[in-house]
Amino acid sequence: MDAFWENLSNSMTLQDIEYVLERFQELFSTRQPHDSPSMAYLLSQESLTWQLHFAKTMDSASLQKALETSDAALCHLQHDGPNGPDSDKSAVYESVANSRYAHFQATGSFDSIKAAIDNCIVALNFEEAGTARWSALAVAKLSIYLMDRVVMLPTQEHVSEAVEFFRKHFSTANKLSPTYHAQFLSRFSVALFHKCMFVSDEPAIMEEALKLGYRSIDIIPPEAATMEYTNCAGILQQRFQQTLQFNVLEHALQISRLAVKHEASKDVAEKAGKLTALGNMLVTKCQRYIETKSREALQALEESIQLGREAVRTLQPIDPSSNALLRHEKSHTLTLIAPWFALKSSVTGDLRCAEEGIGLLQQALTLTSDGHPARHRILTYLAHILETQHQILKGCKNKRQAMEKLDEALRYGREAAEATPELDPARGERYMNVGKMLLSKWLLNGDDQPEEDEMLVLEARKHFCYVANLASAPLLLRLPATIQGARLHLEKGEVTEAHQLLQTGISLLPSLHPQILSAEDLRATLSQVSGLSTLAASVTLEADKSPFDALMFLEAGRCIISGLSMSLKTDMIQLQQRDKGLADSYENLRKRLAAVSRPSPSALARPRPVETQQEELLQQLSQMEGEIRKLKGFETFQLPLSEEMVKELAQEGPIVVINVTYRRSDAIIITPDEIKSVQLKHLKYEELDKKVVVFEKLGNGSRRNVVVADECEDEPGDEGSEALYWLWNVAARPILDELRAHLGDSKRVWWITSGLAGRAPLHAAGSHGFNSTENTLSHVISSYISSLKALRYARQAATSVNAQPKRSMLLVTMQKNPPPHCKLDTRHEENVIRSVFGQDMLHLEHPDPELVLKEIPTCSFVHFACHGASFSSDPSRSGLLLIKDGKAAMLTVAQLEEVDTEQAAVAYLSACSTAQQTEGKLADEAIHLGNTFQALGFQHVIGTMWGANDKAAGDVAKRFYAKLTSAGDIGVAQALHQSMLEYRSATTGDERHLLAWCPFIHIGA
Repeated sequence: MDAFWENLSNSMTLQDIEYVLERFQELFSTRQPHDSPSMAYLLSQESLTWQLHFAKTMDSASLQKALETSDAALCHLQHDGPNGPDSDKSAVYESVANSRYAHFQATGSFDSIKAAIDNCIVALNFEEAGTARWSALAVAKLSIYLMDRVVMLPTQEHVSEAVEFFRKHFSTANKLSPTYHAQFLSRFSVALFHKCMFVSDEPAIMEEALKLGYRSIDIIPPEAATMEYTNCAGILQQRFQQTLQFNVLEHALQISRLAVKHEASKDVAEKAGKLTALGNMLVTKCQRYIETKSREALQALEESIQLGREAVRTLQPIDPSSNALLRHEKSHTLTLIAPWFALKSSVTGDLRCAEEGIGLLQQALTLTSDGHPARHRILTYLAHILETQHQILKGCKNKRQAMEKLDEALRYGREAAEATPELDPARGERYMNVGKMLLSKWLLNGDDQPEEDEMLVLEARKHFCYVANLASAPLLLRLPATIQGARLHLEKGEVTEAHQLLQTGISLLPSLHPQILSAEDLRATLSQVSGLSTLAASVTLEADKSPFDALMFLEAGRCIISGLSMSLKTDMIQLQQRDKGLADSYENLRKRLAAVSRPSPSALARPRPVETQQEELLQQLSQMEGEIRKLKGFETFQLPLSEEMVKELAQEGPIVVINVTYRRSDAIIITPDEIKSVQLKHLKYEELDKKVVVFEKLGNGSRRNVVVADECEDEPGDEGSEALYWLWNVAARPILDELRAHLGDSKRVWWITSGLAGRAPLHAAGSHGFNSTENTLSHVISSYISSLKALRYARQAATSVNAQPKRSMLLVTMQKNPPPHCKLDTRHEENVIRSVFGQDMLHLEHPDPELVLKEIPTCSFVHFACHGASFSSDPSRSGLLLIKDGKAAMLTVAQLEEVDTEQAAVAYLSACSTAQQTEGKLADEAIHLGNTFQALGFQHVIGTMWGANDKAAGDVAKRFYAKLTSAGDIGVAQALHQSMLEYRSATTGDERHLLAWCPFIHIGA
């Protein structure tokens, strides 16, 4: 008898399949099942033939015949007992598994997929591990069955069973062909990814998933891959969500682009999956850059929309009559794509984009059965798009329609959140969104419905507090939830509860691991938690806790970026003196961590797993820090300052920390003997916000602003003097009254400010009329510093300026500027600096940023006489206007952060806004040029809080350098203070001239 059943395959035509079925009928019409010991095997092959017939015709009767025939084969096998070859037994159990899997695909029955998995495991046990037959069963079938079930329903049981299978056969997988080996590793990585997402969020699990993902794409080139590259990229994208390192997302994008570039599959779901994965990563990039690099963000968003539409077209053949697995794939893809249209709608204000997204989600719902977990995600995104429409309609003053959309969004949002499992990371985001929508409704209601408003606030607070304490929620959800929850507690007068919640939030900040984030990534991260530390400090004092506790909250949550390098440099100076070998080892470890964390062209050319290295290096770093802390005198190495250390910083003069929030305003005064707080009851946030606008207008007419000359606004008239006198009465005078007993002969005071208070000129507060002493300048010598960390760093490096081994000056001037910027008169400064430094001066006229960056480390003094600019949306772009190839070019804060200086002493920044703390989400970081130069290592920085007038800039500089280089050892702060006193005394006339000295401040020790 010929073996007509051999070589059955998907490539057979329907005619060939029906011919084989006829032959089986002929065979079984003349023979009874008990007549042959191979009957079970023959029945299993008939079942396979019926499965092929079903695949061609989608006729449910064919699927039913496949199920019945495989069951008959199994009964016959069990009737025969242990006799018969293992290959026949394996084939029978495989046929049962295949038919049950086909039934699962068609119906979504989880009983069927369980039966498919169980029977496939039995079939596998009859095969020798590592053989071709074993490989086909383990990789091409069982691993797919397990992962399809995980994707469809990621319960702890399903995920754990999949992981257990991959781990059990991991060593055998090394013997497989490259194609099967790569598929095995990739699916194992996805199983671990699901374990991390839905079972346990242990970092080690994600690290293992990432290792396996990288190994899978190392084994197989992209043109031969199926989903290996897309799977690896997806895990990297989740890693980015956890670490916020943008180079991780760039790696994910590169790998995903390779997958799309080499896509050649006939499987529509596979092709759509690759397109959607890349689009999703581009949306993540858009969200990362939307506020800082809007053009790049919008390009990424537009590309993602195009990819999404292509994916939707690819999936067009799949409809409600398709099998359950395909329906799930299409539903999942549509659900991922829909929010991209909502994002575009929110950016452009176009309601049609939102409607397109809603249409996709409605399609997804028709493909998803009731009660399926995927419905919760669909409802979440429906709520999100409806809320976007609400915002647009509210902006158009259409309150009725806006409320309708919001109510519908809330209904969907609540349903999705309540149905999301506790360990699912999406649970936190969904409850956070419900809380935000409740607040939106509360605000939209106004005063119309007080009883409903009470319930809305209580429910919103409950959700925010829940997310703040939810361990499975990402950090960038928990911290904003902390702020919102605390604010709503305070609305009800619940100060103790608000304080406890904010304590929890502050304790989470070290989890950011700022040492492995680039400055750009760290800025993006911290912009999401702006105001946390200032609110925590206010509430701490309101709760009658110690001023030192409030101070530590402020230190923990502000100036984190600059504080990292300064704290390290401070401790390293001492460690180098104590144990140079240990210091060098520690520094090398930090450099290795920085090198691993920093993106480089070579790393992007061929991505490698850096995340595991980071974790290992962080552990080594922690262990070494523990060893260092065992040394006498190093107990606080790289730890927050103790109370005694803080008091020690006030030996040279009092330190005043100003904190202004919507709740209250306080000055925390630090002296060698005590740390106390003074509530500034008359300093109100809203009023200070108005006065800051007036202060900044004092510089708007200055020629050293980066503005076109004829666009300069009018001078503020008497408003400037009135605002300065107001600041004296509400802040400076009550503080100085408290300080009177603590001022030494030096009359030095250090002001530490951030946020809105950082934009108040406390050094210039008061009345400056003839013989008036009702002003700060007449009583103290003011210096500014960004944090206690920065002051400790400056003190550690401080030496006498006149004792510098070489007083070399770098002078940078920009008299002529590219249109439309104004010309500058820098002759006053050039002449005085030349007369003081002579041959020790390098004068760069109209240089480009690269040349200046090269020369800064070679000089102990630098002086910039040029235009300056400050950007509140992204302070790292703030900088000094230079020129390159005849066009304007900025020397930015971000560029300066990369400079390393050894002999830095004094930086004089005679330009606009070089010490202006910007408003916005990074206000707590106090990022401006003055603080950047101080963090670089310059012991003293002269900066401007607003635009400097040409004549005043030259006059103050002339007096400053003359005093600084005169006989005697006068300090930099004293030299500036005396220069401003003299300028003020010598000036008569209108307010514009009288207050021209006000923008200049000293930053440093």
